[in-house]
Amino acid sequence: MPSLGESSDAEADIHNAWAKSGYAVLSLQPLEDDANMWSSKAVRRGDFTFIRHERYSSEVISKRLNVLLNTIEHLKQRIGSDDPVFQHIDLSGIAIIV
Repeated sequence: MPSLGESSDAEADIHNAWAKSGYAVLSLQPLEDDANMWSSKAVRRGDFTFIRHERYSSEVISKRLNVLLNTIEHLKQRIGSDDPVFQHIDLSGIAIIV
Protein backbone atom coordinates (compact mmCIF):
# COMPACT_ATOMS: atom_id res chain seq x y z
CA MET A 1 0.00 0.00 0.00
CA PRO A 2 1.27 3.48 -0.76
CA SER A 3 2.30 5.69 2.13
CA LEU A 4 0.25 8.63 3.32
CA GLY A 5 0.22 11.32 0.68
CA GLU A 6 1.02 8.92 -2.17
CA SER A 7 -1.25 7.83 -4.96
CA SER A 8 -1.78 4.18 -5.86
CA ASP A 9 0.80 4.46 -8.65
CA ALA A 10 3.61 5.47 -6.27
CA GLU A 11 6.62 3.16 -6.13
CA ALA A 12 6.00 1.98 -9.69
CA ASP A 13 9.59 0.70 -10.06
CA ILE A 14 9.18 -1.62 -7.07
CA HIS A 15 5.82 -2.85 -8.36
CA ASN A 16 7.31 -3.54 -11.78
CA ALA A 17 10.22 -5.47 -10.25
CA TRP A 18 7.82 -7.70 -8.29
CA ALA A 19 5.67 -8.24 -11.38
CA LYS A 20 8.71 -9.14 -13.51
CA SER A 21 9.56 -11.74 -10.86
CA GLY A 22 6.22 -13.43 -11.45
CA TYR A 23 4.12 -11.88 -8.68
CA ALA A 24 0.67 -10.40 -9.14
CA VAL A 25 0.91 -6.84 -7.83
CA LEU A 26 -2.02 -4.74 -6.65
CA SER A 27 -1.29 -1.23 -5.45
CA LEU A 28 -4.07 0.30 -3.43
CA GLN A 29 -4.49 3.57 -1.54
CA PRO A 30 -7.59 2.59 0.45
CA LEU A 31 -8.74 6.06 1.48
CA GLU A 32 -8.80 9.19 -0.65
CA ASP A 33 -7.94 11.29 2.41
CA ASP A 34 -4.68 9.32 2.76
CA ALA A 35 -3.66 10.14 -0.81
CA ASN A 36 -4.55 13.82 -0.33
CA MET A 37 -2.97 14.18 3.09
CA TRP A 38 -0.14 16.47 1.92
CA SER A 39 -2.66 19.09 0.78
CA SER A 40 -4.53 19.12 4.10
CA LYS A 41 -4.85 22.16 6.36
CA ALA A 42 -3.04 20.29 9.14
CA VAL A 43 0.04 19.81 6.92
CA ARG A 44 0.03 23.47 5.94
CA ARG A 45 -0.03 24.32 9.67
CA GLY A 46 2.76 21.80 10.30
CA ASP A 47 0.53 19.94 12.76
CA PHE A 48 1.91 16.45 12.24
CA THR A 49 0.81 15.31 15.70
CA PHE A 50 -2.80 15.94 14.64
CA ILE A 51 -2.23 14.06 11.39
CA ARG A 52 -0.76 11.09 13.22
CA HIS A 53 -3.73 10.93 15.58
CA GLU A 54 -6.26 11.47 12.80
CA ARG A 55 -4.85 9.14 10.12
CA TYR A 56 -3.93 6.35 12.57
CA SER A 57 -7.02 6.43 14.75
CA SER A 58 -8.84 3.14 15.33
CA GLU A 59 -11.71 4.32 13.13
CA VAL A 60 -9.49 5.20 10.17
CA ILE A 61 -7.42 2.02 10.46
CA SER A 62 -10.65 0.03 10.56
CA LYS A 63 -11.83 1.77 7.37
CA ARG A 64 -8.52 0.94 5.64
CA LEU A 65 -8.73 -2.70 6.70
CA ASN A 66 -12.33 -2.96 5.50
CA VAL A 67 -11.37 -1.62 2.07
CA LEU A 68 -8.47 -4.07 1.94
CA LEU A 69 -10.62 -7.04 3.01
CA ASN A 70 -13.34 -6.11 0.48
CA THR A 71 -10.70 -5.80 -2.24
CA ILE A 72 -9.27 -9.23 -1.42
CA GLU A 73 -12.79 -10.73 -1.42
CA HIS A 74 -13.49 -9.16 -4.83
CA LEU A 75 -10.16 -10.51 -6.09
CA LYS A 76 -11.10 -14.01 -4.89
CA GLN A 77 -14.37 -13.77 -6.81
CA ARG A 78 -12.56 -12.68 -9.97
CA ILE A 79 -10.06 -15.54 -9.59
CA GLY A 80 -12.99 -17.97 -9.36
CA SER A 81 -14.56 -16.54 -12.51
CA ASP A 82 -13.70 -17.44 -16.09
CA ASP A 83 -11.65 -14.26 -16.51
CA PRO A 84 -8.29 -15.42 -17.95
CA VAL A 85 -6.48 -12.41 -16.49
CA PHE A 86 -7.14 -13.66 -12.96
CA GLN A 87 -6.94 -17.44 -13.42
CA HIS A 88 -3.25 -17.76 -12.55
CA ILE A 89 -3.23 -15.63 -9.42
CA ASP A 90 -2.44 -17.63 -6.30
CA LEU A 91 -3.69 -16.05 -3.09
CA SER A 92 -2.11 -18.64 -0.82
CA GLY A 93 0.83 -16.31 -0.18
CA ILE A 94 -0.27 -12.71 0.12
CA ALA A 95 2.23 -10.05 1.14
CA ILE A 96 0.92 -6.68 2.22
CA ILE A 97 3.60 -4.04 2.12
CA VAL A 98 2.97 -0.72 3.78
